[in-house]
Amino acid sequence: MKETIYTIPINDAFDKDCECAICAFMKEEEKKLIEYTVGASMMEPDVRAVTNEKGFCNKHFCDIYNTPNKLSCALVTQTHMEEIIKNLKSGAMDISKSEKGFFKKKDGFDTAVKAEIGRLDTLNSSCAICSRLDDILDKFLKNLVYLYETEPEFKQKFLNSKGFCVLHFEKLLKSAANNLKGDKKDEFIQNLYKIEISHLERNLGDLENFIKKFDHRYINTEFENSRDALIRSAQKIAGYFED
Repeated sequence: MKETIYTIPINDAFDKDCECAICAFMKEEEKKLIEYTVGASMMEPDVRAVTNEKGFCNKHFCDIYNTPNKLSCALVTQTHMEEIIKNLKSGAMDISKSEKGFFKKKDGFDTAVKAEIGRLDTLNSSCAICSRLDDILDKFLKNLVYLYETEPEFKQKFLNSKGFCVLHFEKLLKSAANNLKGDKKDEFIQNLYKIEISHLERNLGDLENFIKKFDHRYINTEFENSRDALIRSAQKIAGYFED
């Protein structure tokens, strides 16, 4: 298989012995974005404009805060806070204006408040890093489906994988439904389900043996592959866990 700039990360992810190759890829991309946010992006106005506008979700703000670069974290926080204050002042002015004027509507105040609530809801549900990760994931999945369709070597690697976490299974299913047609779509989706169910059942069997270890009747029984069954099963359901 010919290696290109977009095939290398996909192959690297599928070469890892893990419960979800997509999680393995996205975990690395998330780390890169955290480092970039408090590093090189500090000097890029376009990137700072996005972080100022969108801010960060709780998780990614914690990740940024926990980096060693506290100055960069403070500067990113400062300019985002300035943006929030500017927007709040604008919202307060809109609300104030709705109470004045000869032609004001009776519900003008409530309408202005609802508009401000809507803007705040958008702010509180946005994250510059989450948004970028969504774009990266979308491209990764499209390229994955394309490789499956065009590269027999990768197709075999895919078929030999351990499946995916439930979240990325759904994302991959959606990508295949949107980017494949006819028999190719049917084959991919059937193989995807076959792999996923098989490895969910594998984890379930190991988890059941893990649970038996807490029963005194099995205290001296060795169950192969049960030692890490709980973390593997949790990752299969919810995606990768923080180290």
